[in-house]
Amino acid sequence: DFFTYRWGCHHEKQAREAYRKKMESVHENFQIFDRSLWINKDFPYLGASPDGIVSCDCCGIGLCEIKVIYDANILWNLKHYTAGPGFL
Repeated sequence: DFFTYRWGCHHEKQAREAYRKKMESVHENFQIFDRSLWINKDFPYLGASPDGIVSCDCCGIGLCEIKVIYDANILWNLKHYTAGPGFL
């Protein structure tokens, strides 16, 4: 619904900053860059719009997709299933 959408948009910068700080503490030379639309060179009708491009000396380049969850039940599921080192 509209309220949860606004909640996510309002808190996305805070989530991105928390992610940056966490990843800087566990990765060498971690950086996150803003990026808009990426078009596939081989299939120009396919594209993606990640929330950021990430890189570090230990893991290389990756994508960042931020989800700011309002519902506590969904939040528990996310924490449970994304407990790996690449997630916050």
